[in-house]
Amino acid sequence: MPQYSDNREDIKKLCEFIAPMENVEMVDVLPYHKLGMHKWETLGEKYELADTPIPKKEDILEIKELIKSYGKKVR
Repeated sequence: MPQYSDNREDIKKLCEFIAPMENVEMVDVLPYHKLGMHKWETLGEKYELADTPIPKKEDILEIKELIKSYGKKVR
């Protein structure tokens, strides 16, 4: 999620943590989206992440390549 969980240093630290784990065979990268925003509006609730940008495709690919560089499969 841009501005929350896409910090490259944090991702590197996560990769260093999971790299030696044989039980972690694959990492699913699930990009943030706003598909559920209308549900909040229907309930009369404020969607707190409305101003959060959708991640750029290039950023997602860069993160996936970073994870792969630590020897993990990525989906």
